[in-house]
Amino acid sequence: MTTARLAPNSLHRVLLRIGLVLAALGSVVSAIPAVAEIGLDGSIWDVVVIALAVLCPAVAITIIVLTPFAWNGRRKPAIGVLVALGVSILTILPAFFLAPGEVPTEAIISAVVGLVLTFGVMTLISFGAHLLPERRRANA
Repeated sequence: MTTARLAPNSLHRVLLRIGLVLAALGSVVSAIPAVAEIGLDGSIWDVVVIALAVLCPAVAITIIVLTPFAWNGRRKPAIGVLVALGVSILTILPAFFLAPGEVPTEAIISAVVGLVLTFGVMTLISFGAHLLPERRRANA
């Protein structure tokens, strides 16, 4: 009886595809409330709200367009997805810069969870597209 093991290239491809699917889903899910829940109240933060309403869908469209090109391990589209994910981190940052008391604790916790998930997806894509240096084993 043999155990089935993934070859290193197929393991990289699986990790890349998981990362790409999670990136596409996450960007679409985060773009929906940014566009659907625009509430302008005349404060200084209206500029940020409008910027988020433009930036979130732009990031989602960029990731969706680049995903098919990066699907089989092409590096440049994968780097484009990583850059778009890096830009999407900017949409999370306003939660940390508002005055204490203006942002509920749940929003800050969800922003931290979003950052961790985004970095996890970026790691999957980086590893899957062979963008991270691999450990070299010493010959025994």
